[in-house]
Amino acid sequence: MMKRVRIILIALFFLGISACIFLKEDARLVNQGYNSLVNGNVGEAEQQFKAAFEVNPDNPYAMLNLGVIYARTGREELARAMYRKVIENDASDSTYPARVGEDDMKGETLKKIAESNLGRLN
Repeated sequence: MMKRVRIILIALFFLGISACIFLKEDARLVNQGYNSLVNGNVGEAEQQFKAAFEVNPDNPYAMLNLGVIYARTGREELARAMYRKVIENDASDSTYPARVGEDDMKGETLKKIAESNLGRLN
């Protein structure tokens, strides 16, 4: 019995570590994407945000920044879908340690930025 408990605890420990690694990886990718976007490398930024989204489909920064890129590149339906996903998830500004490609909305929640960006598309 004690051996099973120990095995379960070890498995949970490694599962927890794996989850932390993925969270760090998606935040790292979002930050790289943000830097690429700021430097004008939109294609590179898009790939990094997509990779972050694949690692963690619930990362609101990846969603919002993909929306920004889609809007800037004329893919408005894709942008709307990403903004709606941020709004539906009620994303707050403190979920992930990453940045957003909308400097005019500094200090706003991700949900507010997504709502504003969605309103600009409609």
